[in-house]
Formats: sequence, C-alpha cells, structure tokens
Amino acid sequence: MPADQPSHVVTLRVERRHAPFLREVFETDRAGRLDDLAHRRDRLRDPDDTQARAETSKRIVAGIDRGEIVADPEVSALLVEVAEAGDKENEYERVLGEHEAFGHLLRQLARQR
Repeated sequence: MPADQPSHVVTLRVERRHAPFLREVFETDRAGRLDDLAHRRDRLRDPDDTQARAETSKRIVAGIDRGEIVADPEVSALLVEVAEAGDKENEYERVLGEHEAFGHLLRQLARQR
C-alpha cells in the first residue's frame, strides 16, 4: 500500500485452520523484536522502527482475533516482510521447483496407465 494511501478498517475473514498459524507467526515476530530491544538494543540499526514493527505485529494478532484491522502502510509492509522472510527461510523457491518436478513425473506416469 503506498504511504500516501489513507488507513481504513478492513474486515478479516481468516479461516479457522489458518488463524493459529498466523497468530503464531506474528506473536513470534513480535517476541523476537521485543527480545532484540531488551537485549541487543545497541546493535539495532533503528530501535524505534523495531518497536513500531513489534507493535504492528501485535495489531495484526489483535486483528486476527477481532476479525478486523486498520489497514495502513505499516501493516501491509510487515505482512510482506514476514511472508518474504518465511519464503526465504523455508526455501520456498526450491521447494516449489521440487514439487513441480515431482508433479511432472507423476503426470507422465498417469498418462501411461
């Protein structure tokens, strides 16, 4: 969301099976940032930004629980940041390629039946 776009309330419809995962991701994100502030503040590039992002994670968890959130540039940016970090950590591109390769083989086998 562009920084000049105004904030607005968005109704969230989070599937029941996704809510625990999303809550855990953003609770873990917040806890990590708070831990950095408590124990490594002097090594942080921007402690105020770290604090703001911890608060944004808290707002996202509350939004999931409430079923609505104020959509603003900070929320959008953190959603993208956390998703990209998860993709990198889980080697999403590699796993996607592997699944594609397996799928290709399985489709060939299915055609031979």
